[in-house]
Amino acid sequence: MRSSNEEIKKRLDTNVNDIKDLKDHLNTYSDIIQENTDAIVNLRTELSSLREINEELMARNTALEKHVKVLETKIAGFEQNLLDKTVEIAGIPNSANESV
Repeated sequence: MRSSNEEIKKRLDTNVNDIKDLKDHLNTYSDIIQENTDAIVNLRTELSSLREINEELMARNTALEKHVKVLETKIAGFEQNLLDKTVEIAGIPNSANESV
C-alpha cells in the first residue's frame, strides 16, 4: 500500500510540474499574442493614414494634370498667335550687305 501511495505521489508531483510548465508556456504565448495584436492595431492605423495620404496625393495629381493641360493649351495658343503675326518673305534674293 505504501509503494502505491508513493507512486501516486510521484505521479501527482509530475502532473503538478507539468501543469506549472504549461501555465508558464501559456503566459508566454499570451504575451506574444498580445504583442502581435498590438502590432496589428498599429499597422492598421498606419495603413489607414497612408490610404488617406494616398487619396490626397491622387486628388492633387489629378488637379495638377488638369492644370498642365490648361497651360499646354495656353502655350499652343500663344505659339499659334505668334505664327499668325509672323510674315515670311519668299522669292527675294538675299544681299550680302543687308542685315536681316
